[in-house]
Amino acid sequence: PRHLRGSGPAYRLQYPEQWDRPAQLENAVQRLTAAREAGVRTIVDLTPVDLGRDPVFIREAAERSGMQIVVAAGFYYQIPFHFVGRPTEDLVATMVRDITEGIGTTGVRAGVIKCATEPEMHRMNERVLRASAQAHRQTGVPICTHTYPENRTGLDQIRVFQEEGVDLGHVVVGHSDDSDDLAYLEQIIDAGAFCGMGRIRI
Repeated sequence: PRHLRGSGPAYRLQYPEQWDRPAQLENAVQRLTAAREAGVRTIVDLTPVDLGRDPVFIREAAERSGMQIVVAAGFYYQIPFHFVGRPTEDLVATMVRDITEGIGTTGVRAGVIKCATEPEMHRMNERVLRASAQAHRQTGVPICTHTYPENRTGLDQIRVFQEEGVDLGHVVVGHSDDSDDLAYLEQIIDAGAFCGMGRIRI
């Protein structure tokens, strides 16, 4: 999993002159092409809407590089202000629509759900996790999370997903490689989920 392009959406909207889209796209295409030539055929872009997900940018990069890119539905651990006063059903409906119909008017459909917990589980995190679980159950797409392993938040996520009836065989607990606590990692695996290893530095 990677983030092809991200930023604060409001910042990018109000200061577009600070974003050189053609240069960013060219950089992305070059890197994706190099990865494809090395044998990589698919990447998962786990950038949610509130981190600046740009489905049109991703589609252009995929078409130019020949790389298959899976786009994410879902939300980061700081829930978008747009949803603070709205019911959880609106969160679920947004994710389901992104997956089944497409993101906005782009026609790009998401194939994975992203949700996050950091530095610890709180009420808004749990709300997003439960909405993500419900969207997963409606669509069948996998869930890939962001965690803070130092606080073992992957186990908090697993608890919520179990309560919501998620098949943990479709869950990747992200950033597990940030931890060398084998007991923690074994608990994730024993529960039936996968440990995501996405921050390995070579």
